[in-house]
Amino acid sequence: MGGLHVPLKEIEMEKDKYMLAKRMPVFSFMQRTFLADLIFFLGLIASYTYMVGEYELAKGRENSVETIIAIVGHVGDFISVALVLTLFFELGGSVLMILWNLYKREQEKRLREIATEVAMEVAAEITEKVTAERDRVWTEWNTRRMAAEASGIPFHEPPPTSPQVSPE
Repeated sequence: MGGLHVPLKEIEMEKDKYMLAKRMPVFSFMQRTFLADLIFFLGLIASYTYMVGEYELAKGRENSVETIIAIVGHVGDFISVALVLTLFFELGGSVLMILWNLYKREQEKRLREIATEVAMEVAAEITEKVTAERDRVWTEWNTRRMAAEASGIPFHEPPPTSPQVSPE
């Protein structure tokens, strides 16, 4: 029974590895936007450091070490805020991309609808022109036939053929 226990333990270890690989950290950044997120994060930290530095220097402490300790303390507290703001920045970018893709899909759909309408209008116009041309040719042929018949001249001209329309 002891030999069976080892494979079960190995299976459990493999299962744990698989589960860890499938998990996604809550505070993680997308790889494709990591550089933009890093720049945003560092910009926030640098801006806040500058503002706190100006504030602490304006207090006019006697000891510069106390000023540096105060600045570092404030910036240390701000790092978690900067991280959350960076996540919101990334989330906002993702939302904007989703909205942009929805907008593009709507535009493409509208363009397809317009193309279909134009194609139907062109087809109707071509059909109308072909019908008018066919009627004109037949009318001319019939007029010549009736004129020949009225004059008593034999009429041997074959009837016109229907015009061929290519589907282009």
